[in-house]
Amino acid sequence: PSSHACSLLAPIRHMCANPSLRNACLASGLLCLPEVALNDVTQQFIYTELGLIDTDMDAKKQLASSLSTYAGLVAVLPAFLVAGFAGKLMGPLQLVKCMIPLTAVLQLLPVLLVVAPHMWYLAVVGICLQLS
Repeated sequence: PSSHACSLLAPIRHMCANPSLRNACLASGLLCLPEVALNDVTQQFIYTELGLIDTDMDAKKQLASSLSTYAGLVAVLPAFLVAGFAGKLMGPLQLVKCMIPLTAVLQLLPVLLVVAPHMWYLAVVGICLQLS
């Protein structure tokens, strides 16, 4: 094989040769699957809870999509900075142990859209989903 193909496959070979790394990659992949499914149904959930699913209110649908998407994207950069500084202060393992319960809460908060179906809450939903 060419050297280019070898350089592309080297990380995969390294992962397969190292059981701890292989298990970490497998766990990461399995943890990401629900998020992929979540991204597929989020907009339908939002439209349904706001009563927009079977309407021609395109402006409100666009606002709902924008609030749920862009608020989270804006929140990600400062969150990454905070996580980086926290990781340096307490170490990566301790940070992960602290982030697991926080992530669980962040993934549960969007469900409150059922109780509070308001346009302003979509920013909270977007931030929670993006940070989790």
